[in-house]
Amino acid sequence: MRICIPTMGENGLNDIVGEHFGRVPTYTIVDLDTNEVKVIPNTSEHMGGHGYPAEIMMREKIDVLVCRGLGRRALSMFEEFGIEVYIG
Repeated sequence: MRICIPTMGENGLNDIVGEHFGRVPTYTIVDLDTNEVKVIPNTSEHMGGHGYPAEIMMREKIDVLVCRGLGRRALSMFEEFGIEVYIG
């Protein structure tokens, strides 16, 4: 299982969780099967790149997203891609 957390830097699990999912500079991905933790940049259009954050999660084969908040449109994209979302 792969879990994604929107983060504010490159410190992985020791980083601050970002407030706005689409506008964080990085995403920390935890693979519970391999115990691997990796940090990837947010390359979505919100950060000057292309595509949507949900598409990044799909490419990274994310199963679960844990975040502080998420817009309605983004939430529906995650549901469409079969990614579970936990907001809190």
